[in-house]
Amino acid sequence: MTAHDFPGFYTPYFPIGTFPVAGIAAIATKFFCYRRFSTNQNRPDFSDVVYAICGSFLVGMFILFLAGNLTDMLPTINNISLSRTLESFVESLISINLPILIAVTFFTACVISIASEFIVLRFLTSDDKVENLFVITPIANFASYIVQAIIIWVWVTWIW
Repeated sequence: MTAHDFPGFYTPYFPIGTFPVAGIAAIATKFFCYRRFSTNQNRPDFSDVVYAICGSFLVGMFILFLAGNLTDMLPTINNISLSRTLESFVESLISINLPILIAVTFFTACVISIASEFIVLRFLTSDDKVENLFVITPIANFASYIVQAIIIWVWVTWIW
């Protein structure tokens, strides 16, 4: 199994399609956190949050596209194929412990979401300043990923 075959890298980016309840709950959790902890009474509004989520999705998919094609772009240096080395590393990670690898992908996606959503929301709310956006964005993202993970776990464990 290679990194191209492992769907877990894409799992954090498709909650609405694969687990609609988890995706909707994650969006609602983010919106609640942004509104609850915002210093501005009107911002970020729901459309700001949706734009930030869409921007985060596009950035994450672009990074996954680059990572998926990285092995094809790596050169061979001194008769050592860097692409084979990277593929071997990913294959060893997959064989070690799949739940840990999935947890790492969710954590990585969360970090990407925090950075990209902060940038999008800072741009969208530049006219109506939100002072503590640097604090709210990690809170909203961690909360939404926890809610998403719990709902997916309950679904897979008890319902499916």
